[in-house]
Amino acid sequence: MSHESLPQLGKSVPTFEFFMKAWEILQTKTPRLQPFIGPGLAKAKKYYNKMENSPMYVIAMCKSAQSMLSKLGYI
Repeated sequence: MSHESLPQLGKSVPTFEFFMKAWEILQTKTPRLQPFIGPGLAKAKKYYNKMENSPMYVIAMCKSAQSMLSKLGYI
């Protein structure tokens, strides 16, 4: 498997943020789902904060940016 076909953190973070925002909107629009969405969203935010404060997160994001710049011919 080539390195280009492996998922990169830089692509997964926006997806994770999108999913959390979608749940927040769903929770607001459908209050009866709050007992189910609320705990899941709290867990997701806890995980997101841990991920964001991790040194490996920073390294992976920089590596992802470097890879993208390389593909575009800037490096």
